[in-house]
Amino acid sequence: MNKILNHAIWGPAVKSGASIFIHDRIAEQIRKHPEAIAFVSDNEKFTYEELDARSTNISSLIKESIVEQNSFIGVSMNRSSRVIETLLGILKAGCAYLPLDPAYPKERLMDVLDDTRAPVVCVDSNFASLYTSSPAKVICLDNEKPTASILRPDSEALAKNPIAYVIYTSGSTGKPKGVCCLHEGVTNLLSDFQNRQPLGPGDICSWWTSLNFDVSVYEIFAPLVDGASVIVVPDSVRSSGPDLMDWLYEKGGNKRLHPSLHGRRPAAMGSKESRQE
Repeated sequence: MNKILNHAIWGPAVKSGASIFIHDRIAEQIRKHPEAIAFVSDNEKFTYEELDARSTNISSLIKESIVEQNSFIGVSMNRSSRVIETLLGILKAGCAYLPLDPAYPKERLMDVLDDTRAPVVCVDSNFASLYTSSPAKVICLDNEKPTASILRPDSEALAKNPIAYVIYTSGSTGKPKGVCCLHEGVTNLLSDFQNRQPLGPGDICSWWTSLNFDVSVYEIFAPLVDGASVIVVPDSVRSSGPDLMDWLYEKGGNKRLHPSLHGRRPAAMGSKESRQE
């Protein structure tokens, strides 16, 4: 009975021989498809090989700024390529990422930082002032230039931290509580998604949600562990269902998980005119 319940809740375990670590699964795609597109937006796109180089650069910055591995590293940015590079860099550094929505009240952000004792917060420079009263070191990643060199982090060190990220509850029934989520749980879930709706090179998967919403884990990592592309949904179309669907159709987005649009498949919807009939 326990096996049945575990399968129903968590999906099948990661296949034998496969790494349970998210960054290892992405590294496999980097080896297989280095020239495949990992990320695309209205302003830029880059390959898996470029993602590897950029995230390794960030991993090095984080390692230079922390005393010990297994730390929680804050991430306070708008949805962009830098977020994806940063998340992967944090995992490569043997740490776990901590989403800090810059739209949240400053008091809540400080409470979360105090609770986790995060030694570093990675930010867009326009959000740096939110953290001036925190003892955490603030790294403005939009001021850092991507490196072209690809350095390999210490894989033995990476394997020591089973926690991938910590996400805080809303606090609607009291003080917000942090929930630590493991690499193994994420990779099990993504393996189950892959069995149900396979992804691969050529698929374009939209990223719509806030990093503080756990659906973002699927939106960001499901494509990256299977060689597909992440495309960030611009704010200008996020709140309008028809505009969002038109945008997805135009960009070729064929995989997405949007609460208000669940069950509709943009790639099968035909022309804009036919969808308006």
